[in-house]
Amino acid sequence: MNRRILLYLIGLFMLVLVCQAWAQKGTEISHARQMTAKRQAGRVSVSASFPEMFTKSFKQRLSSGFTCQILSHVSLYRKDRKEPIAQSLLQTTIIYKIWEEFYYVRIEGQSSKTNLEITSLNKLIETCGTIDDLPLQPEEPSDLNPQTTYYLRVRITINPTSETLRRKVRDYLAQPEGRGQVGSPRSFFGSFSKIFVSERDFQADAILNYESQKFKFQ
Repeated sequence: MNRRILLYLIGLFMLVLVCQAWAQKGTEISHARQMTAKRQAGRVSVSASFPEMFTKSFKQRLSSGFTCQILSHVSLYRKDRKEPIAQSLLQTTIIYKIWEEFYYVRIEGQSSKTNLEITSLNKLIETCGTIDDLPLQPEEPSDLNPQTTYYLRVRITINPTSETLRRKVRDYLAQPEGRGQVGSPRSFFGSFSKIFVSERDFQADAILNYESQKFKFQ
C-alpha cells in the first residue's frame, strides 16, 4: 500500500475517534432506574446497576491506557422534601495496564477503599457499573420513617475534567467516615454540599442522571 494512502487512512481513523469522543463529551442523559434501598441501624444501603454508561467510546478509552474516572453521587429524598436527607459519594479510578493486560481499579467511598485487578472488559463493566450496598447516613436518624415515601437519585459523572471538583472530592474522601472536622453528622452534611455548589465544576465526558421508583422502608 502506498505510504501516503496509509498515512491518510491512519489520520482518518484518528479523526473518527476524536469525533466520537467529542460527540459524547458534555452530554447529559436522564434515566428511570429500579434501585434497592435497605434500612439498617440508622443507615440506608443502596444497590443499583448502570451498564449503559459504558458506551463504545468510553470502552475504547478504558482500553487505551489513559486514566478514567467515574464519580457516583447518590442522594436519598423524602417525597415531601426538596433537599436530600442523605448523600454519599463513590469514586472509581480505572487504569488499563497495557503490558500486563489487566485493569487496575480503585474504588473509594466514605469509609472504604478497594483495589482490584480485573482481566476482562466484561468483568470490569459488571464491577464498575454497579453500586452494591453503598451506605448513606441521614443527618437525622428520625428522617427514616416507615410511614414516609422515599426515592433515590444518582448522578454519574464520567471523566470529570474540573480540577476544582476533583480537589473537593479528594478532600471529602479524606475525611474519616466522610464527616467534617468536628465529627458531627451536621458538619459532614455541610462539607458534602460544598462539593456541588457550582454547576461549572461538572465538566466531563458525560453525565448520567437516574431516579428510582418511589418506596417505603420495611
